[in-house]
Amino acid sequence: MANFFFDQMTQAEANSFQPGVDQLVFLTATASQTTVIFNPLTLTAAPSITIIAEGNTLNFAESLAGAPGTGINFNLFQDSSDLFIGTTGNDSVMGTAASDGLFGGDGADTLNGGSAGNDLLQGNQGNDSLVASSGIDTIFGGQGDDSIVLSAGGASATATNFAQGNLGNDTIVGSSHADTILGGQGDDNITGGGGGDYLDGNLGNDTVHASSAGPDTLSGEGGNDSLVATGSGHDSISGGAGDDTISDSTSAGHDTIDSGAGNDQITVANGSDQITAGDGVDSITVTTGGHDTITAGSGNDVISTAGGGDLITLGDGNDHVTITGGSGDDTLTLGSGNDVIVGSSAGDDSISAGLGNDDVTFAGGFHTVTLGNGDDSIDLGGGSGVIGVGNGNDNISGVGDDSTITAGTGHDSIDITGGSATLSFAGNDTITDSSASGHNVITSTGSGNDDIHLSDTTSTSGGDTISLGNGTNTASDLGFHGATITAGNGQDSITTGAGDDNITGGSGDDTITSGGGTDIISSGAGNDSIHFLGQGGIQGGAGDDTINGATATGNSLIDGGAGNDQITMGSTADTITGGAGNDTITAGGGGTGHDQISGGGGNDLFVFSPGQSIANPNTAEVITDWTSSDHLQIGTLGAGGAVFVGTDTVVAANFNAAITQANADLSGTDKYVAIQVSGVGVVVFADTSTPGTIGTPDHHITVDDDAIILQGASLSSISGTNFI
Repeated sequence: MANFFFDQMTQAEANSFQPGVDQLVFLTATASQTTVIFNPLTLTAAPSITIIAEGNTLNFAESLAGAPGTGINFNLFQDSSDLFIGTTGNDSVMGTAASDGLFGGDGADTLNGGSAGNDLLQGNQGNDSLVASSGIDTIFGGQGDDSIVLSAGGASATATNFAQGNLGNDTIVGSSHADTILGGQGDDNITGGGGGDYLDGNLGNDTVHASSAGPDTLSGEGGNDSLVATGSGHDSISGGAGDDTISDSTSAGHDTIDSGAGNDQITVANGSDQITAGDGVDSITVTTGGHDTITAGSGNDVISTAGGGDLITLGDGNDHVTITGGSGDDTLTLGSGNDVIVGSSAGDDSISAGLGNDDVTFAGGFHTVTLGNGDDSIDLGGGSGVIGVGNGNDNISGVGDDSTITAGTGHDSIDITGGSATLSFAGNDTITDSSASGHNVITSTGSGNDDIHLSDTTSTSGGDTISLGNGTNTASDLGFHGATITAGNGQDSITTGAGDDNITGGSGDDTITSGGGTDIISSGAGNDSIHFLGQGGIQGGAGDDTINGATATGNSLIDGGAGNDQITMGSTADTITGGAGNDTITAGGGGTGHDQISGGGGNDLFVFSPGQSIANPNTAEVITDWTSSDHLQIGTLGAGGAVFVGTDTVVAANFNAAITQANADLSGTDKYVAIQVSGVGVVVFADTSTPGTIGTPDHHITVDDDAIILQGASLSSISGTNFI
């Protein structure tokens, strides 16, 4: 082997240089003074050139051509920091422990920074393999599909390597310390090391993976990227503009994720992460119950969380959110799209501010839902909550115990499935109670036409309270324990069940039907119709009212109020007041007692059936305010035949004396006889045992006939014109 010692090599010396055998030795030159130029030459074998001197530059102005299929190996810079510029061939360069500068040239080069030193490696053109030293290195891949491997950046954990793939589909692997890696324009594969890395795929469809315990930063930028974080640090992930896939499935840190524009898929687990989606159609899945903050964009997003107490804000798209399991209290703010929310029974969730036609479903639990003016659907699944909807046509179902619902002016439908609820609404609404239990408070505040059907058939206490608005409403409450119903000024239809009800009508023409029980009914102004089956106090109010207690089971107090009323009662012992107006009162007989009837002001008609008011002081019907303008109708007897008025006053206030007087005065064609009874008034007897004829053989009224007591009246107040 020959050593060439020179300051300037001559052509003859260069021609005698033997590759792989001889060495170039620079004796006195410095790095800035030394230039080695190889003019074109052909080597017959893969050469190996070693430069021992310090601070030199080896510049191949032309290519070195080895044997076919072979490369050129250079073992450079054994002593200090040097610079190597490669050829157009496939170069292989090994740096030293010093800080080297290695430039590969056009071929598929292999550049190794050596054992140490802060090196600069650049592959340039070609599919290069670049390996960093243990120093703090800077590596540029160049235009080809490069492979870059970073080593640990010195002894300091804060040391940072820098690598950039540039053009091409590059593969870059980080070190165990903090690296900065940029992918460039191709479809790059970037894997971080053990430090807190900054990993940026840049342009292209990149795959970026961080797994350190440090705070990693992953960025996809342009392209359809795959970003994966599997470490335990607090990572920051940015998807960029493409359709990205982001996975943070095993990281336990509190990560920040921004998917950017595009249709992205995001999966996270553990930790409490902050997730921001862009304006694309995004999919966000949270598999474990951390306290996550999720902000969706304007696309139609699909979000699935584990119910860890998440804060979710939706954009203006038509979003779908599923909350599965978990006991956290989730908070959702909806956008202007038509959103679908499916929740679980656990956790007290809060949903608010949707402007679209939203669909919210829960499987129980207690929730707070406040929606906007869209046509919304809410199913509490038998759970409870505080529900507020706007002026749309809403459907609310599965309302459980202790719920409060406030609806707007739309056509709403609300179904109570369990327990007690408080409802308030203003539109044309339909309210049903399929639970058959509980005490509900229902208030209609508007002028809509409402339809309310409740059925408390199983609970042991309580009852419903219903306040109707001013529309034409239908309220049905068939509970065992009564209802309190207050109507508005519309034409309402009210039906109650066997409980003890308290019903107050409004100024409209109301129809009120109550079942068994002791009811208190006041129909208010208007021409009302009242039909009751139990007992209680009934007041018609102003207007021409119809009151029917023909099948009532108990003794009642009836007041028709002002107006021309129609009052019909049954066999119970009732107290009936017609009130002002021309009333028609049909008393059904007092049973073991007798009715107390007052027509009130006006020309009243009192109607009795044959056999109803038997001539007995304990069962005869009593009219307390008879006037000469009133009329009697007893069955079909009509007005035919003379009315005999007894001329003698019967002193004894008993019917035996009155009957005796009637026997004395009755003729064969008479149907009625009126007797003045001292201390009683006038007793009118009707021949009803054999209508139209006188009983045989003695032609007198018997105790089988009817008697009507006109309490406090005189004989001058009754004549044949009073009978019809």
